Amino acid sequence: MEKIETNKGEENPIMGKKSRDKGYRAEHEIVQICQDAGISCKRNFMSGMFDHGVDLEINCRPVSVKRRKNGMELFYRELDNNDYVLFRADNKEWLKIERWKP
Repeated sequence: MEKIETNKGEENPIMGKKSRDKGYRAEHEIVQICQDAGISCKRNFMSGMFDHGVDLEINCRPVSVKRRKNGMELFYRELDNNDYVLFRADNKEWLKIERWKP
């Protein structure tokens, strides 16, 4: 896969069409769920163009949408028995992960 350099000097692989399409479908799914629940949700026109960008705005708050084949298996398993999971990588802040119920 070809690599490009960002303005921060980081190297990032160029995302393939299959990955872009999967990301778009995930964003579209969230927008539809929000609209059905009467929640304000807007997709960022430039979503996916930049690293660490804002994919959606839900109730005027920036949201990043990520979808993985199996990458979050641990969290799903833990959420079967818990209301939420607290997670922290080394030298990073704590994150709270919980099931989203619009």
